[in-house]
Amino acid sequence: MAIRLTEQQDALLEQVKRFAQREVIPFEQSAKDDPRHGSRLLAALGSAGMLGLNIPESYGGVGLPHLDAAMCIEEMGRHSLDAAGYMAAASLGQAYYIYAFGTEEQRKRYLPDICSGKYTVAIGITEPGAGTASTALSTRAAIGDSGIVINGRKHYVSNASNAGLFIVYCRVSDTPRAKGIGAILVEREAQGFSVDRLSENMAGHYQADLLFENCEVPRGNLLVGEGGFGELTNCYNLERCGGTALVLGTAIGAYDMALEHVANREQFGKSLASFQAVQMRLADMAIQIHAARLMLYHALSKPDGWPDAQESSMVKVFGNETAKRVADEAIQLMGGAGYLKDLGVERRYRYVRGYSIAGGPLDIHRTMIAGWLVGRRFSQWADAATLPS
Repeated sequence: MAIRLTEQQDALLEQVKRFAQREVIPFEQSAKDDPRHGSRLLAALGSAGMLGLNIPESYGGVGLPHLDAAMCIEEMGRHSLDAAGYMAAASLGQAYYIYAFGTEEQRKRYLPDICSGKYTVAIGITEPGAGTASTALSTRAAIGDSGIVINGRKHYVSNASNAGLFIVYCRVSDTPRAKGIGAILVEREAQGFSVDRLSENMAGHYQADLLFENCEVPRGNLLVGEGGFGELTNCYNLERCGGTALVLGTAIGAYDMALEHVANREQFGKSLASFQAVQMRLADMAIQIHAARLMLYHALSKPDGWPDAQESSMVKVFGNETAKRVADEAIQLMGGAGYLKDLGVERRYRYVRGYSIAGGPLDIHRTMIAGWLVGRRFSQWADAATLPS
């Protein structure tokens, strides 16, 4: 599959590049110590039409195909990690859950604010006792005629600081594991809800716990009811492709910096690019980037717009490992300059490293891929032998 962009796609990527260089990068340099940095960046992205890329225009979005949205996220990742992260969440990530599964009332209530950059949306799945075993949730939502009451705690939630809305996976019935899980929309101001225990991660971002103590929300905030966990996996697949676009763009940005460095840095009377060992590294990095890009673009080119589960897992594994390798090689090629925080190459490595964990560790994706290949379901549960296949 050759990468031949349409005129519209070329124009889109040029628009993203110009906006990043003229607006985002100068803003980030001047506002990096401003505690309102995230909310101001969100507003700027919303004003420029960089959020809700694949959300229909009728809900405040841009209305692009998933593939074009991923291309825009990748391009922004070359220039700004934070901006690309917000774009991913508001397009191929959490915001799309609301468009895909929300009622018309929910779409009209929340999507225009998300697409305008008034706030972002975060998702709470992981719990202290439920990580990769995502169906072992203990956070419970009691659904009554007058409303929903939620009790429990979520763990490692990204974007919590600037989120005005949270998609919360809960156990909505006593049916065990996946069949008893649904999803609830919780506004930041909901009674009994709080953002707790902010912790800084390796990339310098903050993740939080979400605490629900008899948290009350209207019944109309039910996004997906009992038995809907399987439906949610369609958005999982899309979100994994969005995350891969983000880390791939981030790694390409590191590659761009390394390429410029080796072309201009001289040792032993000649440029670093003149050394064959450097040339081999550059070639391998370019090959890996191209292959990962082809896999991503192919997965998002399905006639129905939805990447399938097997291919999205393959994209995630290969794309994330490529991003780690490329960012690491960029640091190595730049030597001492790459190791310093001044240029930001090392942060790109720290940033992409987390995506080998988020969205399901790469080894669990390999296990799922192997299961599809041999036609078996390799359950990780200790009592798997007693479960139906």
